[in-house]
Amino acid sequence: MGTSGRLVGGKGIESLIAAVDLLRSRGIGCRLAIAGDGPDRAEMETRVDRLGLRHEVLFVGFQSDMPAFYSALDLFALCSGTESFGLVLAEAMACERIVVATPTAGALRQIDHGRTGWQLRGFDATELADALQALIACPERFAAMGEAAREAVGRHFSIDQTLERTLRALRGATARRAPLRWPGMNVPPFVTMTAEDLA
Repeated sequence: MGTSGRLVGGKGIESLIAAVDLLRSRGIGCRLAIAGDGPDRAEMETRVDRLGLRHEVLFVGFQSDMPAFYSALDLFALCSGTESFGLVLAEAMACERIVVATPTAGALRQIDHGRTGWQLRGFDATELADALQALIACPERFAAMGEAAREAVGRHFSIDQTLERTLRALRGATARRAPLRWPGMNVPPFVTMTAEDLA
């Protein structure tokens, strides 16, 4: 399994490491690849060494080919404390990976629990380990869930869909906004200019 992101507090990587430790204590073999870098990497590596997980947890650094990284995994986990939209979740889903995520605002919109991924109820490492164990025990679900995840991303988060929603939001916001006025704008064509004209 794997995760990716900036290696800083709040991204939940410590919880993911703790979940791997719990799985090992239950006799469940797994490996975790962590892509990315950041100021807390050395501290995280020290924690991995202290737990004796150097074989199970790999820090692979910056990856220039993220589709290849996702495709090398069975599971992708995003365990952030906050996330308005998990781009890495959408990317992993587009690569037909099973995703597991904490209940952030973004993940709650992106994952249809049990169909396109696994939505955790909380942020606890034990719940995360339980979810990973349940998924590892049923590899036959991987293909169907991965296909459903890819289809959902294409339907809800394609470039065309995102552009259409963004333009609709911008048009709605400017329709409710009073025309812009500043000194010298009392002559055409500036009289009817709105914020949309400046975009």
